[in-house]
Order: sequence, then structure tokens, then C-alpha cells
Amino acid sequence: MLSILNKTLKTIPSSLLTGALAMYDSAPEKVTVAYFVKDNLTTASAVFILLSLLLFGLFRKARQSAKQAQELNLKLQQSQTELQEALVQAKAANAAKTTFLNNMSHDIRTPINGIIGMLTIIRKNEDDHARVRDCLHKIELSSQLLLSLVNDVLDMAQLENGTVVLRRESMNLDEVCGSITNSVLFQAEAAGLTVTGEHDDFSGIYVRSSALHLKKILMNLFTNCVKYNKPGGSIHMQMHMLERTDEKITCQFIIEDTGLGISEDFIKNHLFKPFEQADESSRSSYMGTGLGMSIVQQLVEQMGGTISVESKLGEGSRFTVVLPFELDRDATAAAASPQTQSDIAGTRLLVAEDNELNMEIAIFLLHDSGAQTVPVQNGRQALAAFRDSEPGSFDAILMDVMMPEMDGLEAAKAIRALDRPDAKTIPIIAMTANVFKEDREKCLAAGMNAHLSKPLDAETMKRTISEQLQKREKPWFLPLLLCKSHSISSSCSMALTSGATICFFRLTTPGRTTECSPQSVLKAARTSCCAPLPT
Repeated sequence: MLSILNKTLKTIPSSLLTGALAMYDSAPEKVTVAYFVKDNLTTASAVFILLSLLLFGLFRKARQSAKQAQELNLKLQQSQTELQEALVQAKAANAAKTTFLNNMSHDIRTPINGIIGMLTIIRKNEDDHARVRDCLHKIELSSQLLLSLVNDVLDMAQLENGTVVLRRESMNLDEVCGSITNSVLFQAEAAGLTVTGEHDDFSGIYVRSSALHLKKILMNLFTNCVKYNKPGGSIHMQMHMLERTDEKITCQFIIEDTGLGISEDFIKNHLFKPFEQADESSRSSYMGTGLGMSIVQQLVEQMGGTISVESKLGEGSRFTVVLPFELDRDATAAAASPQTQSDIAGTRLLVAEDNELNMEIAIFLLHDSGAQTVPVQNGRQALAAFRDSEPGSFDAILMDVMMPEMDGLEAAKAIRALDRPDAKTIPIIAMTANVFKEDREKCLAAGMNAHLSKPLDAETMKRTISEQLQKREKPWFLPLLLCKSHSISSSCSMALTSGATICFFRLTTPGRTTECSPQSVLKAARTSCCAPLPT
């Protein structure tokens, strides 16, 4: 304001300013602010309004700044609270993972120690057949425990990464639950437990869902009921239909035990969290990763269901799972049709595996099923063995993925690219320890037909090979003769004449009789016959 007044005074002519001062000096009364305002009412009003607006603007801006500062302070406090909570959660997660790693170290070493110890006992008691059989049984149990620990970790990793794929396959609930009960019955009886069950009649009802993941859910619950039960205790399972429509069915699975029970606090705050276990003091008796219930909950949610737990310490626990299933109307007819047995006896298989121990196991399992094998050590040898063989020499190829010189994926691509009739049709089955979804997708993208996970299971391997052999599409007629003067043999089932006489006979394949069109037969003859055929 002073600056504005000074500039105003400087712009007033000196004569006018001198006259104004003289006028006020000559005034009979003393000049006051009131007189000045009275004499300059318009100017004073303008100055007053200007000052009021200026003060109002400054006040409003100050209030806005104070409000913004308050909001920023509140956000800062919220951020600090969130950071503190995140820090607490991170510390808790790290502590849980540290505990998990310590527990895993203990739990993995325990079955390994059992396996090594039993092998030592076997070496020193080779002539005691009963002792050897007992040791082999314990080695099998320790191996299954070790595999379950590894599978839990892999399952949890897939669930956290969102890579679990729930397959929609036709299944009968009676058969699935029956297989689970049979699997757990041995464990329960060995622990001195009684297993009972009751359920509605689902024998004629087929649904489309993931049998693998349903088994994993129920098996985890069953295993916990066995593991944390009391001597002489019991396990009871119920399966009931809650609702049925034309399109779907909703089922309730209840598994209850007379075991140790779980505290209410643990159920509410820890039961479904990864790496958590109720009683760390008894790990020598109850080994596990602490991932089972977390895996169960996530699988149940992915299948669109719910899980609840009721428990009392010292009395037992009750697990209730409710799952919806899509009804499979076409399954009844399929179930009534004759099922093809998984028979691979007499087949000739090319087996590519660089690990000597894994090769020995695979060859034994295949020979035990009646198959013949040709072993090779890497993908390059597999490619050469197939390329240099006569068409039809091999029925299928079992291919490890991680091998030196040329891996299984490159070998599969190279085999599919060969210019021979069976290169596109021969089943190539991955036989690998790479078990994640992306690993399976890589195998299929490379031209493989199926995927076998290690450790190999004899029945699964035999079934997979048999299924691929049944799906295989190949020429069912093979050229025998190519001669203009040769007469058609009575054993030929088809003959084509195109400047020459071509005789074919039907290839015999178990469970398969297929008629070929003349065009497909002629195409097969051009690519597999030793002499060129006319167009």
C-alpha cells in the first residue's frame, strides 16, 4: 500500500500537491482521518473495498492451505500406519518362511535319513528276507513322504503364481471318493484308526470337474485326520447332495476325526495361512510343510466352493467342503461303452534319457509291461535313431527334456520336421521332472503329445502310452509290390492302377481297424515305397 501511495504522490503535479497541502495547513481545524475520508469518500471507499477483498483472499487462501496441510498430515499418518502394518506383515512372513525353511530342512532330512538307514540295514542283512522286505516297505513310505513334501511346495508356488489350471474332465464322484478312501485306508489301519463313511448314491451321476484337484483337497483333509488323530481314534466321511438342477449339482463333503483338535484362535488367524502349523513342539511325530490347508482353501475357492472348520481341543475336528459341479449328460453312454485296456505289450519304444539311473528305472518299468526298448543318451541320438530307422519301426518315443548336446524339445521339433510318413504321427511323450504348467505347454508347442512327470509311475506311464497309441493316425496300408507285369496278390485288400500295379496289405494294430481312401494310400506309397510312383 505504501508503494502504491508513493507512486500516486509522484504522479501528482507539484503545484497541485503544494496547493492541497497549503489548503490543509490553512484549515481552521486540525485535519483528521475522518475529515479526509469525508472529503475523499469515493477514494476511501475504493481503498476499503480493495483492502477487504485482499484480506478476504488472504484469509481464504490461508484456510485452504491449512486444510491441505491437515489432509496431507492425515495421509502421512495413514501411510505411516500402512507402512508399519506392512513392516509387521513382512516380518511375520519372513519369520514364517524362516520357520518353514527350518522345518523343511528337518522334514526332508528325516525321510532321507530313513532311506539311507534302511539301505544300510539291507546291505548288512541281505540273507534275512523278512528284514529286507520290512526295510523296503519303510523306504517306500519315506519316499512317498519326501515326494509329498516336494509336491506341497510346488503346488503352493503354482497357486501363488496363478498357474494352476483346473481341468474339466468327466468323472464319477463315487469312484473318486472311493479311490481316496482306499488310498487312506492303509495309512489309517497302520495307525490303528477306524474309517467309516456314508453318502448318497452317486453311482450313476457323472460331473465335469478336476478329479485331480478334488482328490488333492480330500486327501489333504484325510491325511491331516490321520496325522493328528489319537491312538484308537476314528475318521468319518460323509458325502451328500445339497442341490441339483438340470445343469449342475452341489455336493457337501464332511470329514471328521476324534483327534487332537485345533484352537479357535488358530482356526481364525492361522489355519489357512502358508507355513503355519498349530503345534511346533511335536514336529518329530507330525511332519509336514504347513502348506496343506492353505492349498486346500485356494483349490476349493478356485473350484467355486467353500470350506469351514469346527474343532475342540482334545475332542477332534470337523471339516466341511461344499463344491458345485457341472453335470455331464454324455458320460453315461461313454461309461457304458467298452473300455480299452492299457496294454503296451509288444510295442517298440525309443527311450531318450541322459541319466543312467532314470534310464534304468524307465527300461525296467517298460520291460515289465512287455514293451521293447531302444535306449539313447540325448536328443541328437534320438533324432538319429529315428531318422535312420525304417518307417513304422517305433511305436512311440519317450523323451527326457533336459539333455546334453540336444534337449528333448529341439529333438521333438527336428523329428516332426523329417520328411517321412511317420514323423508327424508318431507319439512323442515327454518324460521329465519339469512339472509346471509352462513346462507342459513348451512340450506341446514342440510337437510332443503328452507329458509324464518324474518320478515315473508304472500305471500312469503305461496308460499314457496306450492312450497315445490309440489316438495315433497313420497309414494303415503299406505298399508291397511295384511292378507293371506283377499280378495282384490275393492277400491284398486294395489295389490301385496308375501306370503300374501297386499292391497293399493292411497293417494289423490291436483295437484298430480303419479303411483308407485310395488318395491317402497312394500318398503313403509315394513317401514310403522304395521306387518312385507315377503321378
